[in-house]
Amino acid sequence: MTVVDVDTGEIIPAATLAKPDIARPGEPISLARITSQCRSIEVWAEHCDVIAEINDARNKLSAIEQYVAATSKDGRALIAAAQRRLEVRIGQLLGPATVGAHSSASEGADLSANERSNVRKMADHPEIVEAVIDESDDETPASRRRTLDEINRA
Repeated sequence: MTVVDVDTGEIIPAATLAKPDIARPGEPISLARITSQCRSIEVWAEHCDVIAEINDARNKLSAIEQYVAATSKDGRALIAAAQRRLEVRIGQLLGPATVGAHSSASEGADLSANERSNVRKMADHPEIVEAVIDESDDETPASRRRTLDEINRA
């Protein structure tokens, strides 16, 4: 798989991709940095096969989202879009539920059964997730609830 650096156009081997450094909550963060970090995280997650690492990035984005919501509305839609895309990726990695398997299966064990069900639904309907993201803005970012509501209506 080939990955292209969005800033330089340089081709990067997928094996060399590292988890992006995510701003720490409380640090000043500009809209340009939010845009760059969200895109970097999305590209990294496409090539990451470790659910716990993707979930960690999702949790860090949640903290940043809370900080941004308290200080400004700028960037909320970008952060929510990255979170939804990470959730789709987690659902893809989980794969379909195994009938009769214990609900705390080793892969995704740090997610509740409800969370695993939700991300699987999102992975089964990525086009709906993207439609919700496309319709969102900083005033009404693409929430998980709104995304799942749209999936359930389909």
